[in-house]
Amino acid sequence: MQSEPDKDMILDGAAGLYRQVDLKAWGDTSSLISFDSDLKSLGFSFLGDLLCSALAQGILRGYVHPKEHTHGLLLIGMKDGALNVFGLFFDSKFINGATATTTTSRAVRDLPAHRIHRKVCSWKGVYDSYREHRAHLDELRTLNGDTLPMGDTLLSLAESVDASTVRMNSLHLSEHIVGLKTK
Repeated sequence: MQSEPDKDMILDGAAGLYRQVDLKAWGDTSSLISFDSDLKSLGFSFLGDLLCSALAQGILRGYVHPKEHTHGLLLIGMKDGALNVFGLFFDSKFINGATATTTTSRAVRDLPAHRIHRKVCSWKGVYDSYREHRAHLDELRTLNGDTLPMGDTLLSLAESVDASTVRMNSLHLSEHIVGLKTK
């Protein structure tokens, strides 16, 4: 007997499985109201919540700003039995394939030689973080051209996260191999 397809499955990606989840089923989401409201006031639209098998206990809450060609991501996890935001990310792509990320997470790496431009900023709120992202984009436009529109579906967000994860992992692996050859 065939099993019923997983109706919440969004993408079987190279970096993991992506499922749409209802964050309210995980706990009280009242701590996210100010993030949702701030992002909405900046012109972002809510796309949904993703659970990726590659993220241990993390959920991605996704948004898109169609006019500014930017995805917004909140990395959400459980701490002391409550939902908490562990990071805020703004991602944009340029016509030459370069990416720009402005985030509050120190876990990202800036690799400009590979057209991966990451800027880490201290937490001063959603508005300040987005202002820093726009300034980051302005700095990079001369070198990389215009930004590309970002998809406005949860599937397009999952595909973008998956592609970025694969790109970073392949660079990390090639750096590791080069390091082994030089020893």
